[in-house]
Amino acid sequence: MAYNSFNKIFILGRLGRAPELRYSNSGNPVVRFPVATNERFKSANGQSEEHTEWHRIVVFGAAAENCAKMLKQGSFVFVEGKVRTRKYQDRDNNERFATEIIADMVHFLDSFSSGGEPGGGPRPPREEKNAPKGEKKAGPEAEFNNAISQAIKDVPEDDGDLPF
Repeated sequence: MAYNSFNKIFILGRLGRAPELRYSNSGNPVVRFPVATNERFKSANGQSEEHTEWHRIVVFGAAAENCAKMLKQGSFVFVEGKVRTRKYQDRDNNERFATEIIADMVHFLDSFSSGGEPGGGPRPPREEKNAPKGEKKAGPEAEFNNAISQAIKDVPEDDGDLPF
């Protein structure tokens, strides 16, 4: 079977506010929350700059209820999903568009077992005071790599059925 398109997105970031849990007319749970991702780069004049991009995340079903229960503002998450743009009418009857990430999976990356509170609460320090000399403190790149490794640890390595 040949595929000519692919819609998959991965977002690693922190919640901008607590999830909003609502129920559809048919009683299905739906939760929405914004996630911020940051990009650091050097501008044309050599200045270090940072850009924050906000992503609207939508989760359905039992996963929505889990998100509402476990996440809060500042929670660190890895979201797997697809991009959807929907059209709607605003209060003044103007046609508007909203682009959202429809989550297939939300991985909670905050530490629960090491003393941290669920949902982005206080976390243990990144480096112990008595760390052996020569060991470097874990920086953002190491944190990112660790979060990605944790999020994809259960993905099978056999890629024989990939369409490319």
